[in-house]
Amino acid sequence: MKKILLLPSLLVLFGSVSFAAESSIEVLPVLTTEEKLIQLGDKAIAEEKITVDQLLTAMKTLHTSQKTEVLTALASGNVNKANQLLTQRSDMYGLTSHLYNLKAGSGTKLTTTSGKEYLFRSYAELPWINIQRGEKEYYVFPKEDTFIELKFSYPQTGTLINETKLTTSAQDTTPLYYYGGDVSLRDLSWKELGEEIRTITDEKADQYLFFDVASGVVTTPSSTDLTVQNGGIINLEKLYATVSYSPIYFLTSLDEWFQFCQKVAEFVGKTNDIKEYSSQECSDAANMKFYNGMNQDILNYAMDLYL
Repeated sequence: MKKILLLPSLLVLFGSVSFAAESSIEVLPVLTTEEKLIQLGDKAIAEEKITVDQLLTAMKTLHTSQKTEVLTALASGNVNKANQLLTQRSDMYGLTSHLYNLKAGSGTKLTTTSGKEYLFRSYAELPWINIQRGEKEYYVFPKEDTFIELKFSYPQTGTLINETKLTTSAQDTTPLYYYGGDVSLRDLSWKELGEEIRTITDEKADQYLFFDVASGVVTTPSSTDLTVQNGGIINLEKLYATVSYSPIYFLTSLDEWFQFCQKVAEFVGKTNDIKEYSSQECSDAANMKFYNGMNQDILNYAMDLYL
């Protein structure tokens, strides 16, 4: 049976509970490594071996260290070590997400005048996001400075309406994308407030909205309000702020074609147009393959770079 892959420092943090917990978990072969780690963490917290904050700080430190070690391994050509570290990072990320959920708690509730409830739980800053359309993958970069990923629950079934916005002294920002466990993100850029997003059939599923915002929303959350149309207002600072250590997100950032289009986005700067580039075109451009119909941002950057 596959053993739990842990860094020594994490074993020390769990203390003696690590070995006792693993011996009892060994009889449950259906558990994944991620699930085992969550059980170990919960047991250590329950037995007051460590606090949620202490373990979360340790996990953040480990993820940062893993990122550095992966980059070092790749730079030296040690692909096997890099793959081992990425597997370890993937196994551990589930525990980090679980700890974030514990910190976010049940969230802050807003109820609309029609009786619909929203439980807003946390938010995260993302410098870019992935979207999938059919079999095609796209990299999307913010028109402003960053994306805000807002996590919430909609504890009832029925129609989810586009009625949430972020409000600052400068402007109101409506969500650009929505994700609720489907195959891909839903584009909301063409939807007006009050229009339907989707029908919710699982009231327990996590929901996500993505906003394209100026950096001040992140640096001064106390100056940003989360508003639900006909449902009230809460300050963004009241929600738990998370940091994404997603293994897939990190792995994608290592691709040379992603890095090429990241430079395209930086070249374009702030714009009114969505900076959305297909991974295929990014790959082609990174390999010096250009053609008619390719995204104009990519072509403009290439001309500036090579001509």
